[in-house]
Formats: sequence, structure tokens, C-alpha cells
Amino acid sequence: MISSFLFSILLFSMPAEPTAEDEVLSEFRTIEKGKTEQVDFPKNEILNPIMIACTDKAIALSNIFKPTYLSLYDYRNRSFVGQFLHAGRGADEVSMMMTFKSESDGFHFWDPNKHLLSSVKADTPWLISKSVSFAKANSQIFKAYRINDDTSFGTGPFQGHPFAILNNKTDSATTLFGIYPLSEEENLNDTQKAYACQWNCHYEPGRKRMAAATTCGSFIAFYDLKDLNEPALVCRKGNILPKFVKAKGGTVKFLPDNTYGFIDVTGNAHYCVALYWGKRNDDFPKDIYGGNMLLIYDWNGKPIRAIKLENIYRAITITPDSDTILLVRKNSTGEFVVERLQLPK
Repeated sequence: MISSFLFSILLFSMPAEPTAEDEVLSEFRTIEKGKTEQVDFPKNEILNPIMIACTDKAIALSNIFKPTYLSLYDYRNRSFVGQFLHAGRGADEVSMMMTFKSESDGFHFWDPNKHLLSSVKADTPWLISKSVSFAKANSQIFKAYRINDDTSFGTGPFQGHPFAILNNKTDSATTLFGIYPLSEEENLNDTQKAYACQWNCHYEPGRKRMAAATTCGSFIAFYDLKDLNEPALVCRKGNILPKFVKAKGGTVKFLPDNTYGFIDVTGNAHYCVALYWGKRNDDFPKDIYGGNMLLIYDWNGKPIRAIKLENIYRAITITPDSDTILLVRKNSTGEFVVERLQLPK
């Protein structure tokens, strides 16, 4: 199952080496303190969220466990809408969600077990309104994101590159692009490179820009996708590589001193916002995984603000119209909550 590669860790009895100076954080002149406030999302309706996305009126949570994958909340009316998309392989059912992003009138997600990039509308969240199959383009696509009705892009073990432009109508990879932070001297195959980096991505349609950041190590890159035949690297940042050993089946296992960098990345027309940790797995509190810093960039990759949060969050999104960052975390009593932080204009 594709999900088995997420956050797999090989524990060795060896001391951790000091982490190199974090080039990503050093670009920000100061690190501010940020204070969030809770959204009136009813606690008992949050099942086990792993991703969050929002339109201009709805907050949606992608649940990692059954029986349903989608929890929807109307935050303008402060009302819980319901839980939708039952687990399964039939019509209007979901086997797994590996991405979850907003569209103009709803959300789209990648189901790797069914090889489908599907959409649901916020007004009819129980119905999958459209789906695109990418079974032929690459049977090992890790994550897929919609660009428009004709085109998407994906991450996975593509030949020589981390990303591919995907044709929605012909189920084909038309252009391979992007760079890995890994050294060519490490003699890794394409599958090992893809497993080692574990990209989190966001595409901003108004800007026609894409941000891609590694969960393991500390590396983020910005791409211009105006010409889908020749995506262009705008800039790259980060100097901490993932630390791992090769494993059976062409995958990798991570070492105890591996740095977990970008936990999630999102954006709107104004900002790209990344949720960041920048420490080892062993530095997480018990049973908590996520990030406690917001790194805010413009779409040229210029660092704008770094905000340190009081808690650790597992996922973020940002509203398209009000620059409100929405965050998900587990509180001290073990309940999941949704919180918000307003960015000043």
C-alpha cells in the first residue's frame, strides 16, 4: 500500500549528529510569535483529520480513518454540514486520500488505490462530480493535484525528475520536470529518490505557480507553470538533506537524526504558506506529529514572515479571500480542534 512509505523510520542505537544550520529559517530576519483562536467546529464531529482545505465559505477535513473521509463545516454560518464519502471502492466511495485541495466550488483529492483524481462540490459533498484516471500514466503516482480540467501534475518515481505534467484526457505524462535536493553521488534509483523526499505541493491557479517542499530534510522550490510544456524553476531554498538507508523493494528507511521539515504547504493568490518543523522525529512530543512554525513566502519564493506557534499542528490551509490561516491539531485532552490565525494586510 502506498501509504506505507509515509513517515517510515528505522531506529538505530546510534547518537544523532548535530543538525546543520537551517538555511530555510536563516532567510527570515525575525521569528514572530503567533497566537491562534479556536474555530467553532464541533469537536465530536472531527474524526481523525490528516488534511484540511477551504473555499470562501466552507472548511473541509480529510479523515484518515473510516467510516467517512470528509467532514464539512460552513464557517460563515457557523454550522456543521456533515460527514460524507464512505470508505470503499464503489461509486462515490473513497479507498484512500493522499492529497486534498480546494477548487473554486469544492475540493479535489487523489485516491492512489483507485488511481483517480476526483472532485466534490461543497454544495453536494456526497457526490463525486468528476474523476480522472491516471492508471496508465504511472501506476506508482504518489500524489496528484489538479491544474485545470485538461491538466494535472503528480509526484512519484518519474524518470530523472520528481514531478510530471499529466494529461487528464489521455491518461499520460506529457512533461517531466523539477529537481531533487539529493546528490547524484548517492546512486539512488528514481523510486528511492521519490520515497526519500516525500513532496508536499500546492498549485496556485491565479499565479500559475507551484510550490513543492520535502517532508524529510529541509528543501522547498517554486516553479512557474505558465508554459506546461516547459515548467520553469523560479527558486530553491534549503540545505538539509533527508537521512536514510536503502531498504528492500526499492524504498528507504529514515535514520533517527533525519530532519522532518515541511509538514504541509498551502497558498492563495497573496501568499504561499508552509507548516514547518525542522527537527528530528525524536523531538516530537509523544504521539504528536506536525509543525509549530508558519513560513510565509510570496510566489517568487521571497520570505515574508516566520511565525512560531504555541502548539504543534498537523495540517494547514488558507482562505482565498481573507488571508485567514486554518490549522488542525490534537489538544491536551486528545481531541482534534480547528484553529485560525489572521494575517495582517
